[in-house]
Amino acid sequence: MREEIEANSQPRGLSLWTALTLVLGVALLSALGLGVLIYYWKADQANTRRRWEAFEAGQRRLELTQKEAAQAGQLAQARNRQNAVLAQARHATNLLGQLLHSAERLTTEASALRTNEAGTKIAPHADLVDRAARLYDTELRRLPSVGELRGKLENARRIEQQMLGALGTTYEPDPDFAAALQTDLLWSGPEWRQVEESQALLTALVQEGNAKKDAPTLRPEPPTLEAALVQLAQQESVARQQIIAQATAETKPQATQLVAEAERERILQEARWQVTNVLSEMRVLLEQQNQARLVREAEFQRGVEATQLQVSNVVLAIAEMRRQHGRETTVREGEQEKKDMEARLKQQDLQEQARQLELRRRAQEPRLQALLAPFTTPGYRQFKTLSYEKQPFSYTELQSIGALQPTLTGLRTLVLIATSNVYQERPRWQLRGGPLGWRNCQDSIDLVKEAQQALSELGPVLVELKMLAP
Repeated sequence: MREEIEANSQPRGLSLWTALTLVLGVALLSALGLGVLIYYWKADQANTRRRWEAFEAGQRRLELTQKEAAQAGQLAQARNRQNAVLAQARHATNLLGQLLHSAERLTTEASALRTNEAGTKIAPHADLVDRAARLYDTELRRLPSVGELRGKLENARRIEQQMLGALGTTYEPDPDFAAALQTDLLWSGPEWRQVEESQALLTALVQEGNAKKDAPTLRPEPPTLEAALVQLAQQESVARQQIIAQATAETKPQATQLVAEAERERILQEARWQVTNVLSEMRVLLEQQNQARLVREAEFQRGVEATQLQVSNVVLAIAEMRRQHGRETTVREGEQEKKDMEARLKQQDLQEQARQLELRRRAQEPRLQALLAPFTTPGYRQFKTLSYEKQPFSYTELQSIGALQPTLTGLRTLVLIATSNVYQERPRWQLRGGPLGWRNCQDSIDLVKEAQQALSELGPVLVELKMLAP
């Protein structure tokens, strides 16, 4: 009965403390899990923010690159247009300037010829005076006016100065500039030929006048060409009046017919000249229109090509930026390593150069040269061989016979070469103790060691200075 009561009195299930512990454990685990989740969430959020900032920075760099590429393309296109118009303006300036100078010189020479000594030599000869009259009355009147030439030249210079001031900017010249310059260049071609032909006629007149200055003439000599031209005009006028009077005296109807025919011929001639001038103007106008059309087509094609080039440059810039973004770190590290390596190599080169300079300085010291004179003085005999021409001792042979070994044997070999009478064409060492007892004198030993050490250290430099044979 007691056992049954004790069994019934024992607690059943979990105790309150145990349940509370379990609840606290679950709460702690939940809080820990929540903390881990919050930590990873914040880390992911920060990572996402960094990626977004990197993406925005890349977009800004891309936009900046595109803008720079567009500006570069626009600048290149403007520079090409500016250079083309500038070259055309300079060509037009030079050509029109030369044409203006030639026209002014021709006009001046022709005006001076009327009264100068060269004209006086032409005046006595009727055939030359006739040619001079044709030159003044016909050829010179066809020359371009100086005012027109100056206007075209000033226009070309103004365009040239405007292009020079716009160099390095994105300013694109007006297409009318190129068209105007091309028109002036086309116009100057026939004018050049007219000036050259008139100049040739004037030069030929002067030369023939000089050649005929001593030839006899049948007419009185006028004082100047101007007087001869006036006299010729008077003679022609008198001749025309005589012909008209004679024709009138013979028969008035015939004179009337002649006058009518002459008038008709004059009208026909004027009509022919007018038709010729109109045709010439039409040809020039057509040439100008064709040239302007060609210029516009060329400019349009250049614009298309420049746009295509600009698009290609932008695409290439984007691709290069992407590749550059992937290898920036590697390139920077490689460049830094390269710089470090170059700095080390440069430092080593400087040290080597300094060492070589020091060795050269030592090799040229008078005391050292006197000490090494038995080896550096040219002679016919080496240690084992004879030579056809005098030459210093061979550095390689000194090494091969052990004379440069830092041993007593090496010192003895060196003393043998420097004191033996076999090599008497070279200076000899005078050692204390002589060739056999030098080993008993510390001064002699130190002297031989110094020479051996100098030959060992300075051997390559002495060979380079040709103080030792190779």
